[in-house]
Amino acid sequence: MALLTNIVRAFEFNEGSGTTATDATGTANGTIAGAAYDATNKKLGSHALSFGPGDGSDEVDLGSSIFNGQSAWTFSCWCRKTDTTEGSYLVAEGSIPDGFIIYSSNPGSGDTRRALGIYVNGTNYEIDDNFFADNLNTWVMITMTYDGTSYRVYNGTTLIHTQAAGAHTGGAGNTTIGNRATGARSWKGQIDNVYMSHDVISPTDLATRFNSGTGIEHPYGEGVDTAPTVTTQAVTSITETTATGNGNVTADGGATITERGVAVSTSATPTTGDTTFTSAGTTGTFTASMTGLTGSTLYYVRAYAINAEGTSYGSEVTFTTAAAPTAPTVTTQAVTDVATTTATGNGNVTADGGETVTERGVCWSTTTAPTTADSTATSAGTTGAFTAAITGLSGSTLYYVRAYAINSEGTSYGSEVTFTTTEVTVPKYAAYTKIAGELVRIS
Repeated sequence: MALLTNIVRAFEFNEGSGTTATDATGTANGTIAGAAYDATNKKLGSHALSFGPGDGSDEVDLGSSIFNGQSAWTFSCWCRKTDTTEGSYLVAEGSIPDGFIIYSSNPGSGDTRRALGIYVNGTNYEIDDNFFADNLNTWVMITMTYDGTSYRVYNGTTLIHTQAAGAHTGGAGNTTIGNRATGARSWKGQIDNVYMSHDVISPTDLATRFNSGTGIEHPYGEGVDTAPTVTTQAVTSITETTATGNGNVTADGGATITERGVAVSTSATPTTGDTTFTSAGTTGTFTASMTGLTGSTLYYVRAYAINAEGTSYGSEVTFTTAAAPTAPTVTTQAVTDVATTTATGNGNVTADGGETVTERGVCWSTTTAPTTADSTATSAGTTGAFTAAITGLSGSTLYYVRAYAINSEGTSYGSEVTFTTTEVTVPKYAAYTKIAGELVRIS
């Protein structure tokens, strides 16, 4: 974003002690004289700088002229004025009459110090006679821009003054915050979060920096921080009760990812208020193990990622869990090879129910609905057609038969069939009698 373009200085004044004002851009630090760190009266971060005596002893010297020779620039800071009895200087560039100044004073009458004014190219311009009286002890964001032909002054995001002043002359002396130059009038109050760039801040970025009055601190989010960007990929490794969610955090939005994962629900558009499964890490692809699911169920899934700016979701994908395992499916066929004491049972395990078949065969009884508690004959194998040898039968007897199959979910039976064993055949023998010691056939 333009908010970062050509930034040359940024001071947060959060050091808390010492005489060095750390430049957050890493370009060049400033030197603090007189001004004190203030942890109570601050706008952003942990501290602001308080300026007070008004005798010119308080300032931050930046060591050179920041805007001299530039055809475009922006100065912006948060400030809080606590006294309107004396004039004071918010920022000054170079030696006067060159350069520019933003000040609290009234050059027209010299007897009130509550006006907001600017000094550019050797001329004072009073903007608002009562600006600091109306905003006494109140944080305001003052921004001044130069685009090569005009100076503009903003209160927050509101343009309050435009001044056509030709080419910016610049100044030979250093730029100072909170004072015009040593021995002049120091600011009366606090200054926080100073921003300087060698371009003109756009209205959009100015609004972002103002951020509804809460301010934006350097580095302005590498382009202001946003919620993350995340995508959702197809779910993989689906079972009855588990699956693997897949996502990709393609951008962290400028703030650290504190959580990422997938949101899951049996209703559309799941959120983190529904069931979530997290994955360690920040940006990049990730997987999340989903557990505790219900078989044969349609689920909706969205990947999500969270940072300090909010929660983002990827597009929605769906998947259906595998069916829950059941007892096998088995059918019974007609009994064959029927004899007096034996027969052949026939069956077919048409489905294993999702679990391995551990036993299959036929059961029989002389009463209806036989079970494995009655007589059984097994057959090796799992699914498919099978035969089982039925033995130990009685002749001329009606039997009831059912095929069966067993897995970890239970025992299933096929339909019932019947058969009758053949009758017992008694051999016929000739009749003999014994006459005079000899056997004689009589029939």
